[in-house]
Amino acid sequence: MNWYLKLFCCKNNKQLVKLTVDLFSLGSWQSNHIKKEYFSVNEATCSPHCTSGWGSYGIRCFKYIANSTDWVSAEKHCLKLHANLVSTHSEDEFQLVKAFIRAHDPMENPTWIGLSDCQEWIWSDGTELNYVNWNPSEPNHLNNECCVHTNWSDQKKWNDIPCTINYPFVCAKKPA
Repeated sequence: MNWYLKLFCCKNNKQLVKLTVDLFSLGSWQSNHIKKEYFSVNEATCSPHCTSGWGSYGIRCFKYIANSTDWVSAEKHCLKLHANLVSTHSEDEFQLVKAFIRAHDPMENPTWIGLSDCQEWIWSDGTELNYVNWNPSEPNHLNNECCVHTNWSDQKKWNDIPCTINYPFVCAKKPA
């Protein structure tokens, strides 16, 4: 399976990115997986539904926060923005979140997402856990690891890690 991302600028000289995710699998295009949406990498948006500084995809708005903080503080910051740490429910969303992070951090450093397991696996936005994308041998729950970040190790997938470590994060919310 290969993912292709096409990026370009648009609209009123503001730095915007049109993201096209095309899934090419087994030599044929899977057109039912093609997504074409706009999201912003600066303080503007192509979506009439997301406020300035938020990018849009589907029915949600996304914001990358570069300031590193612990998981609980990251979730509190998102809550102040009427959002939660990002949840992903499909490979398409996983790839979009990775592309969104990469647009802000070309090094693709580890970034908090909204999944935790301090008592049971749950997304901070309350949505169902219906998709996972763990690195090999994860989750392993070593040293009270009950929070999750993405872009870990060479595979750049999910890893459980102690909630007290500082990372940047992505907030997500439904448009107002």
